[in-house]
Amino acid sequence: LSNYSFASTIPVIENIRVNKSRIEDDLVLRNTEEPNKRSLSGVIAHEVTHNQISRKFGLAKYINIPRWKDEGYSEYIAGETTLSFDEGVKLWKEGESDSPHLAYFKYHQMVKYLLETEKISVEELFAKNFEEKEIEAKVYKKICLN
Repeated sequence: LSNYSFASTIPVIENIRVNKSRIEDDLVLRNTEEPNKRSLSGVIAHEVTHNQISRKFGLAKYINIPRWKDEGYSEYIAGETTLSFDEGVKLWKEGESDSPHLAYFKYHQMVKYLLETEKISVEELFAKNFEEKEIEAKVYKKICLN
């Protein structure tokens, strides 16, 4: 397990490995610069969601699911990302494109937008071919320009 990740999932055998944890504080910690902690419950929910998506679609289809859907839905189920909403919006407005934390924040917001604003079902989320950049632009307009 890398010091850079909070956890990782091995879909074939459905194992989840979690970085250093403090169960009593509901935290997972990483040996990196900030942000370097996240809720253990959120991380577990995120990783279990990857396993459930893989189980539902089978490994052959799972590996072809776009990253923004897989990670975005896992973050949506976790109910959080590493960045707070305000931090994510700030970085997005600043164009901080190299941040993996920002990518996950965007993916979460894109899935949230489709499920809660566009009112699509989870089945539609994974079945339809959405244009990622189009969804990203709609979400940016909704949360960063208001």
